[in-house]
Amino acid sequence: MEVPGRRRGRGMTLVELVVVVAILAIVAGIALFSGRDALDGGGRKTTLASMAALRDAIVGTPEAPGFRDDLGALPKSITDLFLRPDTLVTGGAVTDWDRFSRRGWRGPYLRNATGTYRSEGQESLPPGYGNEGDPAIVDAWGAAIVLQRPDAGAPGSPEVEANARLVSAGPNGRIDCPSNLLRPDPGPGGEVGDDIVLYLQGGDS
Repeated sequence: MEVPGRRRGRGMTLVELVVVVAILAIVAGIALFSGRDALDGGGRKTTLASMAALRDAIVGTPEAPGFRDDLGALPKSITDLFLRPDTLVTGGAVTDWDRFSRRGWRGPYLRNATGTYRSEGQESLPPGYGNEGDPAIVDAWGAAIVLQRPDAGAPGSPEVEANARLVSAGPNGRIDCPSNLLRPDPGPGGEVGDDIVLYLQGGDS
């Protein structure tokens, strides 16, 4: 029996339900998009910090000499910072550090790898960046940061060395930065594709 003066509650119509679901979907989409942007922004900062540490290990700082200071050339790959290579990219032999001549490999220049080179997940990781299982420093998305030396000139030539760069494959896990160009045109944020690029000698992205 209905109590006088009290209205019976009515359920939502199908149209009202569809409108509510659509609004919730839009709000969820905006939140997800903002969250992904924040995540990618944080990933970029983390990756740039790792790349800056790699650059210091390669070219040295006023406080700590790097690979190039000790050997007069850049490493062939990031692996050379962890394990002594036999030869340099210029073909010269690599010897252990000699305290009298103050030359030779004084590494490891990096002690703690954060991952390894893996071809899986890095679709365009060409030969020369590292071998499967070698120690590596990985970016925020789990791919190895690589040392890219342009193949647009002779190995070890001044223009090639001046444009050598560290490259993170970015969120898509694929290296988009072309190695056949001395200095690829960066996007507005300094990226090439979605790659993060850090030059060893100035002109950082």
